[in-house]
Amino acid sequence: MSVACQVLWSRDYGAVWLIQYCDFPQEVTTKFTVDELLDATRDHVLQNEHAVLIDEKDISSNNLYPGRSITADAAMRGTGGFDGTYEARIYLVNNRIYCIAAKVYEENWGDRMSMMDPFLESLYIDGG
Repeated sequence: MSVACQVLWSRDYGAVWLIQYCDFPQEVTTKFTVDELLDATRDHVLQNEHAVLIDEKDISSNNLYPGRSITADAAMRGTGGFDGTYEARIYLVNNRIYCIAAKVYEENWGDRMSMMDPFLESLYIDGG
């Protein structure tokens, strides 16, 4: 099934910053559980990022919207080896999935690792 997604991303010296949201048809969100939708989203982003999951935690946004925090090793240069860290926050809000993510090269140029959590925690979701 095709799902409409919008992506905003930026690359800077040593990192990639991304915000994405996807609208699922109502029949999809009623057919699957929250965990199934979050699992499928997690698996999809890890596959797209050529990343391997290291850690995962259940989270929520505004104590209203369920989500996941994931950390992974990422193949940022596409050379087959893992050369970066990928972190994301994924939230389900009604029939929309939000993903805010950051990838930082292992060299950590410009101390981009210290900027990951503030960026990932900056998304405010108003489900109204």
